[in-house]
Amino acid sequence: MKKIQLTDTHKEKLFQIPLFRDLPLNIKESLLEKLDFVIYAADKKEIVVTQGTPCNKLYVLLEGKLRTDIIDGLGNEVMIEYIIAPRTFATPHLFNPNNTLPATFTALEAAGTASSRQRPSKNVRRF
Repeated sequence: MKKIQLTDTHKEKLFQIPLFRDLPLNIKESLLEKLDFVIYAADKKEIVVTQGTPCNKLYVLLEGKLRTDIIDGLGNEVMIEYIIAPRTFATPHLFNPNNTLPATFTALEAAGTASSRQRPSKNVRRF
C-alpha cells in the first residue's frame, strides 16, 4: 500500500462512520489533531491486512470495498463478508487481549484506508 495525503474528502468520510459521526465539531477537530494516523491507498486485489497479524491499530476503510477471508482449520479459504466504505474493520480485536486478526482483508477495488500508528491510548478511548 502507498501512503497518501489526508484530504477534506477523507475527513468527511472518516466522520461518517458510527464511531465518530455524532461527535460535536470541536471534538472532531481535536481528534484530527490528537489521533496519530496514516492514510493509505490500496490497489485492486492488494492485501490490506493479513490473518494472524496482531491488531494494534484502528483500521478505517474510507473508500472502496474489502473482502474478508479466513483460512479454516482444514486449510480452506472461506469468504466471511464484504466491507463497504466508510466503515471501521477489525475493531473488536483492537481492544481484545488476544488481538490476533482472524481474517485477511483484501481490496476488491481501489481503496483508501486510514489506520492509527498504534493502539489508541486510554485518553483517546475516552474521547
